[in-house]
Amino acid sequence: MLKFVADLGPLAAFFAAYAYSGDLKTAVVVLMVTMTMGSAALLLRRHPERKVHMWSTALVLGFGVLTLLLDDPLYIKLKPTALYLGLAAALLASLALGRNPVAALLAKALPQVPRAGWKGAALLWTGFMAVLAALNLYVAFSFSEANWVAFKTFALPLLSFVFICGHCGWLAYRHRGDGGRG
Repeated sequence: MLKFVADLGPLAAFFAAYAYSGDLKTAVVVLMVTMTMGSAALLLRRHPERKVHMWSTALVLGFGVLTLLLDDPLYIKLKPTALYLGLAAALLASLALGRNPVAALLAKALPQVPRAGWKGAALLWTGFMAVLAALNLYVAFSFSEANWVAFKTFALPLLSFVFICGHCGWLAYRHRGDGGRG
């Protein structure tokens, strides 16, 4: 529950601040503060998934400071793309080093999925992250600021949720009853 609040609370606060003020800089400050608070809570509780949140917070702080100092919304709009490309690169690097974060995250819930299935899952997640990165750029440069704020707040998390649920469901269906043999 803490991870859910730490992830979605700052997004809700960001959207509310933008909707109330109509000012992206105000919303960015709110996002920076709430992301820092969420990261602190995850760190204090030693939450197992805190690393990605810490990286996301670091990116929010970095791109947020650039947005505020340079008075240019481009930087905060690039943050989701930087995060998704970073996650995709980290997944590929992990696979190259013989590790699989997707398997580490989901193997307990889906023990029947074989090693090869997890490698394919990680590659699919890598591709999905790259698609989200490109989609964020498309929306950031093709639509209004208000549309991008709504997209970042609602569409990106929803797309991620649907992808993860759909992929886990497909993995469970694909590897049902095979005892982890593929």
